[in-house]
Amino acid sequence: MSIAVAEILDSNVLAFRSTAASLPKRVTNSDKNVLLRKLLESDGAVQGTTAYCYLEGGFYRGTDGGQHFYLVCQDLPYAAWYEVITVRISPLSSSEVWLSLGEQGLYRSNDSASTFEQVSTVEQAFIFSFGKNRNAQGVHPIYLAGKVKGLHNGIYVSHDVGKSWEMCSEVNGKHELQRHVVK
Repeated sequence: MSIAVAEILDSNVLAFRSTAASLPKRVTNSDKNVLLRKLLESDGAVQGTTAYCYLEGGFYRGTDGGQHFYLVCQDLPYAAWYEVITVRISPLSSSEVWLSLGEQGLYRSNDSASTFEQVSTVEQAFIFSFGKNRNAQGVHPIYLAGKVKGLHNGIYVSHDVGKSWEMCSEVNGKHELQRHVVK
C-alpha cells in the first residue's frame, strides 16, 4: 500500500512522495508537530488526476496525479493540531470538494477548492463520508459524525447536500436510538 507524505517546497507548492513504509506517527512542519489526519484526497473514482490537500488553513490542489500541489485557497480557518480533519471529493464531480474541520464545522466547494462556503446547518464536523446510493434527485447521502445546529453530537445523514440533517444514532441514557429531523 502506498502512503502519501507531504513536503512543503515553498509557500505555494507542496510535493508528495509515496512510500510503502509504515505510517509515521507525526510529520514535522516549521517546528510544529502535526498529527496525521485525512488531509489528502484524490479523485480516483472520478478522473484520477486531481488531488486535494488541507494544511494549516490553506487548501492545495494538484492536477498531475499528486506529484505537485499549488495553494488555491487561503480563506479557511486554521484547525488546531488535535482537530479531526477530513477531505472528500463528491462521487459525482471532482470539482465538488468537502472539508470537515472538527469544531470549525463543515465546508463545501463547487469550484475545485478555489473557494469554500461553510455549511450553515453544521456546528461541528468530525468525520463524514458520502453514501453509495443516490436518491431520486441524484444526490448521494452525506453521513456526518458531529453536531448539527441545536442538537447534540451524534451521527447524522443529509439527503439534500447538507441543507437538512436527520439524526440516525444518538444513544441516550437508556441506550435507545433517537431519530430527529433538523432543517
